[in-house]
Amino acid sequence: MTDVITYLSNYREDTPEWIDRYLRGEQITFSDIMSSRVGYYPGSGYDGTLMKIGNKSRSVHSFLYVDYLISRSDLEEHIAQPKSILGYHSVGKIEWTEADLLPNGQYPLTINKKPKLDPNKFVDPHEKPYCFTLIMERDGDQNKERGAKHFAITFLFADGIATYYQLFVREYAKAPWLFLLQDHGFGCNYDSFGRGGILDEIIQTSQCRPTFVLCADNTFIWKDFQKVPCVESLCDYFHNPRTLYAMSPLRHEKPVGQPTLTSQTSVILNNKNTVYKMTNQPLQFHQPSLRETIVDALAFIGVQDYSDFDLKKEFFNNPERGIHDARHLYRVMIAAALIAKRLNEPRRGLLAFCGAFIHDQARNHNGDDPGHGPRAAQTKWEMHHALWEKYQLTPDEQEYVRSAVSLHCSRHDCGFKVDPLVRQILHDADSFDRCRFYHTADRLDWNLLTLPQLKCTDDHPSPLLRTLIGETEAVWCFTKDLPSFLPFRDFLQNIR
Repeated sequence: MTDVITYLSNYREDTPEWIDRYLRGEQITFSDIMSSRVGYYPGSGYDGTLMKIGNKSRSVHSFLYVDYLISRSDLEEHIAQPKSILGYHSVGKIEWTEADLLPNGQYPLTINKKPKLDPNKFVDPHEKPYCFTLIMERDGDQNKERGAKHFAITFLFADGIATYYQLFVREYAKAPWLFLLQDHGFGCNYDSFGRGGILDEIIQTSQCRPTFVLCADNTFIWKDFQKVPCVESLCDYFHNPRTLYAMSPLRHEKPVGQPTLTSQTSVILNNKNTVYKMTNQPLQFHQPSLRETIVDALAFIGVQDYSDFDLKKEFFNNPERGIHDARHLYRVMIAAALIAKRLNEPRRGLLAFCGAFIHDQARNHNGDDPGHGPRAAQTKWEMHHALWEKYQLTPDEQEYVRSAVSLHCSRHDCGFKVDPLVRQILHDADSFDRCRFYHTADRLDWNLLTLPQLKCTDDHPSPLLRTLIGETEAVWCFTKDLPSFLPFRDFLQNIR
């Protein structure tokens, strides 16, 4: 076995001549940047992994980081930190306009897929788009082991899916050489980057496929890519393990033809505030907001008066703000309702929803507390007795809820009657909120989900799994910074 950097070192390239020309004071164009190998990372956040891998292996010297959640001020503040790009300093900065990137203008795209969520949902309309390139030079006290003498990184405030189509598929007709593929790793994807999403459709139709893909273990790799044998996955505490894939058989870059795509959804560039948005031509369809979807699911399980389920400090053994506070309980309640609606199980959905309401109220702290489920089933049940009466829970149903609460964190006999489906809905709803642990070993592992409808076959996610991942990830994005104790209605109002 070998590591990713050592393996990619077999594909070393010389420093692109356009970097040398820039250092000599000559003017370069964006076309120059796209002329050499490119490492592409949509939804990049502040993750330096792609840059580190390509630079240390000297297989890539130009990187394109695309993210519409990072404001220019936040990005520049991060870059200014002494160790943001360890061992390197900037020796040049190039500002780009839309005309520099797309001198021939925008290309219309029509494709037979609808996005899971509204593509404009997460973009701040007041944030001004930007694109700039930094030319980086290795610090004088660093040796060649740190990486290349020079490399370039371009930051673009844009949608990663539309950028792939506009730049790689159409304008420059070449695929990225190295692609870091991670779904919802930093939250707020309106559609999957991995298999089954709009980007997958674009790649399969255009045949504009990267040479190598670093794919996170929470993401489903595209069709026709195979794991590179005898190469270890990248593992660290802060990110999902990433595994190196390549086309099978491994091929070299070659120009791609223009795709022929037909359908209802068009991707365009917006010159005003948001960088990319979706329009629907000619077929119009209504894409319900996430809040509308949640309200519909709550009504389906019989929850109309949201104040019935307001979470208050006095309900909790440990009311301190943390990873298991009221925000987490609200998100699990929402996930239980969404799952129940998709399974057409209104009553069992209500029971799982009630279980979600109390499942972490008896935690004594935010750390490992294996007895908190059985404690909640015992000590919190009578506290909410009037609620169970209002929703007419029968004695058997009350036992089903208490067993699901007790067993969500323990496999020991709880002494209550068990309804397997109620238990599964609560367990999996709780698991979906593990998206908040995206940077640790506690992140969601699909293999631990219990509902048969959420199981994967041949590493391919079911449509239900893809939908719920997108919805629950979006709920977390909208609510992660809210105060800990809001009325349930106010909590929902913050979800768009």
